[in-house]
Amino acid sequence: SDQPGAARSVIWIGLQTIDPENPDFAKLEVADMLVAGGDSSRTAIDLASIEGTAPRGSSTLWQRRHATYWVDVLDVRTANTGAALGSLIGELSVLGREAPMEAEVARARTRVIASLEVRNSSREGFVALVEFLDEHSLGQDWSAEHARRVMAVTPEDVRGAVKQLLDPQHMAIVVVGDRALIEPQLTKLRPLVP
Repeated sequence: SDQPGAARSVIWIGLQTIDPENPDFAKLEVADMLVAGGDSSRTAIDLASIEGTAPRGSSTLWQRRHATYWVDVLDVRTANTGAALGSLIGELSVLGREAPMEAEVARARTRVIASLEVRNSSREGFVALVEFLDEHSLGQDWSAEHARRVMAVTPEDVRGAVKQLLDPQHMAIVVVGDRALIEPQLTKLRPLVP
């Protein structure tokens, strides 16, 4: 969407992926956390370097029954649009070819478990968990089993999840901002950007 004169751009990038009932969902969650799921993710570190400030962005696995989407949203200065998108695509491309280091995967696993614990530690969180289990027809023991799967994710599992489930060539990309300034930046990213 064209916003002439906009000082910032918002990039939405995503694709449909596997649902929580799939045993590989834990691998996807760890891969998401490592790539873009928090302040210590690869993309957040890249964006902080590009922008020179704390990154504005978020990644999520948006879930409805039989409709789960991986979505990453980046909010950057217009002049940094191409660099930010190129960085995210680059990280996905590298992780699809090369397994990350175990220490990086361990941090991502810990953050996934911590987010599950925080989300489920309140009354509202518990109600949301029960609704989630019901919506996806998951058993009451799903949370404990899922936590075990998360803790078992290996660097090779992350590489495989990124390659199979987060392939940039299958993603939809939407950029909102000053088209005249953004389009030349995105043209330089081809063929990385579909």
